[in-house]
Amino acid sequence: MTFAGSGIYSNYIVYVDESGDHSLESINREYPLFVLSFCVFRKEVYVDTITPAVRKLKFDIFGHDMVILHEHDIRKKAGAFSKLSKEPREAFMTALTDIMDSADFTLIAVVINKLNLTANYVTPAHPYHLAMEFGPGAPL
Repeated sequence: MTFAGSGIYSNYIVYVDESGDHSLESINREYPLFVLSFCVFRKEVYVDTITPAVRKLKFDIFGHDMVILHEHDIRKKAGAFSKLSKEPREAFMTALTDIMDSADFTLIAVVINKLNLTANYVTPAHPYHLAMEFGPGAPL
């Protein structure tokens, strides 16, 4: 099915997440990194493969699909994940890993060592903005 004007949209969807903080004022010497990760999916793969597989996993494990798969909650066993005993938790992690292993997507990670950035530039670029410049769509 084709809708009028559908050619104006991209064939891709990009999800972005960060690790660490982007501050240059107080740099944690134990984790001086700022990481911006871009997960790029073709929309047809995302809609036809990824979304149904994740939705089915949520129904299988939780009985509904309203659970948000937030890394912090999964890792810390918080929220809906606090109710999972060992076996359902392991089944969930195995199934989620299998979904991601078989998924067709591109992962782009931009890693900025803030200690090196501040040591090499008098007025360093903001780490978040710098990471965006090197992410998908950056000129080669």
